[in-house]
Amino acid sequence: MFTYSDELYSDHFKDANGFRPRGILWDNWMNQSPAEKQAEWDRLQDEILESSKPENHHEFCFFHKSIRKCECLNVNNEITWQIL
Repeated sequence: MFTYSDELYSDHFKDANGFRPRGILWDNWMNQSPAEKQAEWDRLQDEILESSKPENHHEFCFFHKSIRKCECLNVNNEITWQIL
């Protein structure tokens, strides 16, 4: 069973890379077999999950590429914003 979606691929790609697939990137997706699409979908999902993990030190950030802001929690769990 496949869990990818042609309709949501552009959104999924953007969440992982910060931009939507166009041109050859979109053509490559559409020309893949269902198994290849699922492998690409899973790879993008792994990238999204990896980019949302906190760094391993006392201050960490959850970074969202598209808005280019960083929500940081310090050792007192106070939320501060830094514009990158």
